[in-house]
Amino acid sequence: MLISLDKQTCTLFFSWHTPLACEQVTECSVRNGSSIIDLSPLIHRTGGYEAYDESEDDTSDTGPDFYINICQPLNPMHGVPCPAGAAVCKVPVDGPPIDIGRVTGPPILNPIANEVYLNFESSTPCLADKHFNYTSLIAFHCRRGVSMGAPMLLRTSDCDFVFGWETPLVCPDEVKVDGCSLTDEQLHYSFNLSSLSKSTFKVTRDSRTYSVGVCTAAAGLDEGGCKDGGVCLLSRRKGASFGRLASMRLDYRHQDEAVILSYANGDNCPPGKSL
Repeated sequence: MLISLDKQTCTLFFSWHTPLACEQVTECSVRNGSSIIDLSPLIHRTGGYEAYDESEDDTSDTGPDFYINICQPLNPMHGVPCPAGAAVCKVPVDGPPIDIGRVTGPPILNPIANEVYLNFESSTPCLADKHFNYTSLIAFHCRRGVSMGAPMLLRTSDCDFVFGWETPLVCPDEVKVDGCSLTDEQLHYSFNLSSLSKSTFKVTRDSRTYSVGVCTAAAGLDEGGCKDGGVCLLSRRKGASFGRLASMRLDYRHQDEAVILSYANGDNCPPGKSL
């Protein structure tokens, strides 16, 4: 990708992103008790986030711009020649972009403040004190909803930059189920599968036919087959239950963006066979 042109020296600057030049992959998640807070959906794959200074009004154009990526360096951005490897980049009004932070490790959980942190360190000497390099920090806070949020510059000192990021990814992941309805409390997603429970569905694969019920018992071929079963393998002799309606479980899986309906406690599998 062509990044910029130095007209004084007639030099073209290109950036080439390839896995052959990648450093060790940094984890982008942190464990919170029995659950995992995964920030990888926030990784910008094609460019970077522009972080705004919340202390300035929308019409101000006198301060520097900031570009951020998490858990990996910034991607090439046309017209913004940030130093290679930088994950946090400061673009002054006058002068070249400055590396003010590189990925140093995975997220850190502060359970007392209910925050998740990402620390960044750079090799750029601080202009105010050459004995120190620029560092940056992002503090992630819980904000429920469907928006993943964006970084905001909260405060700066001579050599340190602190950003805030409100996102549902750090909110407690709780799912509420009521019958055939599900609500994901983290993203405020709601799903109602009741309209699918009015009938059963037939699925055929590898010469086998299954009767599938959504929040309702599947229909067997005889009165005794698959009683109270959510999924039934149909047979001429007797159906085989692949899970009971009483053990039905609804869940929302973030990484797949899918609602998962599962049944358990089906019939015993015959020896040597796979149901």
